[in-house]
Amino acid sequence: MRQFILPRCHAELLEPMMSLEVEIPSEYQGRVSGHLSQLRGVVTETQIETHTCVLKAVAPLTGLFDYANDLRSMTQGQGDFSMQPSHYHPVPSAARKSAG
Repeated sequence: MRQFILPRCHAELLEPMMSLEVEIPSEYQGRVSGHLSQLRGVVTETQIETHTCVLKAVAPLTGLFDYANDLRSMTQGQGDFSMQPSHYHPVPSAARKSAG
C-alpha cells in the first residue's frame, strides 16, 4: 500500500503526536531534551524552578512506548511525565522508508 497506492492517490500517511509534560531534576535537562530530539520530539516550553525542570514537548507516539523506562534510566528514577494525544502529523519520508 505504501509503495503503490499512497503515491498514486496523493494521500499522506499520518502519525499520532503526543503532548508531554516531563518533570525532572534540573541536572538532567540536557540529557532528557536530547533524548526527546532523538525521538523526533520538539520541546515547546521549559520552566525551571529551584532544582526542578518542567519540559513541555510534542513527540510522535511511535517513540514513546517505552519512555517511562527510558526516563527512569536517564534520571536515576527521579523523572516523571504525563502525556496526552495532541494531533496527527504527516510521517516524514525517512521514517516511512524505515518502517516499510
